[in-house]
Amino acid sequence: MADTKTEFYIAMDGNIVAQLEFVPCVRERDHKEVILINHTLVADKYRGRGLGRELINRVVKYARAEQMQIIPVCPFAKMILESDAKYKDVLITGF
Repeated sequence: MADTKTEFYIAMDGNIVAQLEFVPCVRERDHKEVILINHTLVADKYRGRGLGRELINRVVKYARAEQMQIIPVCPFAKMILESDAKYKDVLITGF
């Protein structure tokens, strides 16, 4: 497992098998820093193992540590974040 400032990813056997890409940005209306999740991908062979959810949890942990909120543009991220109340503190809806 490894991370950069714009992505979280999971590697197995030397290959990236799951990846979440995001963009840190500043919301114009209130100038707060937010995380825009724009893409989540899990290789077909590794789907169904919870890797996508693991990546969502890692970006949520990062957002909380940095006191940021998340705008999920990626349909998968949006589905996961909106489906569980435990993400309510970091989720921005209605964008």
